[in-house]
Amino acid sequence: MARRRRRRTPRTSCLRRTKCCPAAPAAAGCPDAAGARARWALPWTPAWTPADALAAGGRPRVAVLREEGSNGDREMAAALHAAGLEPWDVAMADLLGGAITLEGFAGLVAVGGFSYADVLDSAKGWAGAVRRNGRLWAQFAAFRARPDTFSLGVCNGAQLMALLGWVPGGALGDLPDAAQPRFVHNASGRFESRWATVRVEESPSVLLKARAVARGPGPSSGQSICPGVL
Repeated sequence: MARRRRRRTPRTSCLRRTKCCPAAPAAAGCPDAAGARARWALPWTPAWTPADALAAGGRPRVAVLREEGSNGDREMAAALHAAGLEPWDVAMADLLGGAITLEGFAGLVAVGGFSYADVLDSAKGWAGAVRRNGRLWAQFAAFRARPDTFSLGVCNGAQLMALLGWVPGGALGDLPDAAQPRFVHNASGRFESRWATVRVEESPSVLLKARAVARGPGPSSGQSICPGVL
């Protein structure tokens, strides 16, 4: 089996270069073209959260936000709990119906998955549910403006953050929609699953403090654009 896999590798790489990186594979960062392996480096030693921190009361409450079709909420809740936080399952229907608000939370995590099966294109349906509801839009803006909160968007949730104008930072509404960084279709016009290496720079983010110069691979199924920059 290993011998057969080695024989197929050149053909597989050729197909990937043709379909995923049609113009300039190496320049586009296509790993197959360069024959590069994913590498990572951590400037700290990972460790489990101390047991006393997990047992302590008054842990920061974090809303694990999900929409119709989201599927990463349980894993995220488990990760937040393991980090010493208090995760709460919050559905968009809860916020829209007024059953709960963001006022009592220190963190907001928009999870991955495919809201509305992603047929509305990169979380646009999810973002629309927030931006087109005046009460909810004001609630999100108030949460973001507080000095004691943090937010995280993963996969489809990252697309949501971009469409809400929460990244790359600054005051909400600083950038018009046309200039807002966002995620778009790949140049190949198809789904791609390949590795893109990222580097953690100095940041005021509570999640990235003491994490500068960390490098690691992450799967990429789309591309981001920054109008006027990239």
